[in-house]
Amino acid sequence: MNVYFHANGALIDSPHFHYTFDYPPKGVKYIGTTLQTGDVILDMGIQRLFKSFVSLGKVFLNLTNRSMVNASPLNVRSAPCKLVHSFNTIPITDKPYIIELEAFHALFVGGAKDSRAIKKITNHLTKRNCKAILFWTQNAYDNFNKLMCSPVIKKKSVVLYPGVPLYNQNKSHNVPTIGFIARDFINKGGALVLPTMKDFVTSKRAKAIIVTDIKLLKKDNKKIYDEYKQYIDFKQLMPRNKLHSEIFPKLDVLFYPGYSDTFGYIFPEAMSHGIPIVTINGCARKELVTEKGGCVVNAALNEWGFLEDIGEINKFADLQMGINMCLTNILTDKKLRKAMSDYNYGAVKSGIFSLYNRNEILKQIYMKALK
Repeated sequence: MNVYFHANGALIDSPHFHYTFDYPPKGVKYIGTTLQTGDVILDMGIQRLFKSFVSLGKVFLNLTNRSMVNASPLNVRSAPCKLVHSFNTIPITDKPYIIELEAFHALFVGGAKDSRAIKKITNHLTKRNCKAILFWTQNAYDNFNKLMCSPVIKKKSVVLYPGVPLYNQNKSHNVPTIGFIARDFINKGGALVLPTMKDFVTSKRAKAIIVTDIKLLKKDNKKIYDEYKQYIDFKQLMPRNKLHSEIFPKLDVLFYPGYSDTFGYIFPEAMSHGIPIVTINGCARKELVTEKGGCVVNAALNEWGFLEDIGEINKFADLQMGINMCLTNILTDKKLRKAMSDYNYGAVKSGIFSLYNRNEILKQIYMKALK
């Protein structure tokens, strides 16, 4: 079965593209794309520049009072396929398609409460050739359907979590290691991670590893890097295969706040090694990290389930006690750590992040769409 994959020129460094194209459902071949997979963007400056253009575009729309949605035409008439799989954009096509959304606001360019945008999106997704709408989380499913208020759209909606490959389950280390992996150090919670790691390292309760864009960190705040590099093993961003072979196997717990994440692929990727997780509350966070596999420290959320005020979170005084307690419990209690490891490993082996289970469901959705 040939399926045309459409992503509308997104920055294609997401692990999702890698796992989609390199691990397709049995009997499915994705075509119509020259997307490069298997790695991350190793220069965060490129992504920051892209985000700046996106932000300027949103300001322009607000100033001119225009309403736009993320929809893009594609020419698949000559392509040998009968079905389109579109990611985070509405494909303008007569062919049947399914659309996959990372977050509830992925189709909005500007405000998610724009009534004109809602009407445009509704007009597209209620057409007969839109066969299914896949959401990465229940949070995205609930918020999107609350906005749309369309029985037709809700009937087409399905929650389908991303899946990741399974690796060897980590064994417990005599001296446990805390890890933090993120390209964008500040927006993913680096300022919260540093003093916590330093405290555990200086008290000889753990070692610590951070994988991030060190060049950008030095540019943003070299003083921070110079202060903490004697306590923490900083690693430059590296290809995904090296993360899985050299970094994840060393970790006993992942401490990842992930302020700006709407999903956070780092969670199932860590779980694929059986690594317990400590994080803070945010978008769909308690869907992804349960008390059986880690700890989600409470933080104030807005009506959409996102962090209320990241600026205040960066001060982190109210969170520190909860974070230290979670990390201490996991790192000192080997029995608890093993139970969390087993649970997370199971979530990838046969649970919600199972690549096999996702592909089986996705294949069924494809076949149903073509009937």
